[in-house]
Amino acid sequence: MPAELTIVGTVQKVGVRVWNEKRTPFLVIDVTDKPEYPTSVAVEFYGKSASAVDGVAAGATVEIEARVSSRAAASGDRYFTTVNGWKCKVIGEAAQTAPQATDPAATGARDEAIPF
Repeated sequence: MPAELTIVGTVQKVGVRVWNEKRTPFLVIDVTDKPEYPTSVAVEFYGKSASAVDGVAAGATVEIEARVSSRAAASGDRYFTTVNGWKCKVIGEAAQTAPQATDPAATGARDEAIPF
């Protein structure tokens, strides 16, 4: 039986894998507790759970209910571990950043046309 756990962290990436016409959304979650040892976890959402990540944006803080399971490779000396989420709750929104005004003088841009 797979182990169940709760993961709390900040979303680094939101993505979707498509294989055999099946949509598999995934989140990469930053779960770093010590800055000198950055740690991320990829969590996939299959089947009915795929809609659990709708509307989740990078930078949001989330709480994910998931299962961890492993299977042996054909050689038997390696294992593949997956983290499958079934529930995702946003507990902190992504920070909104204001668009930065570009100062032409600071970038070295000129108003004159390029002479070629």
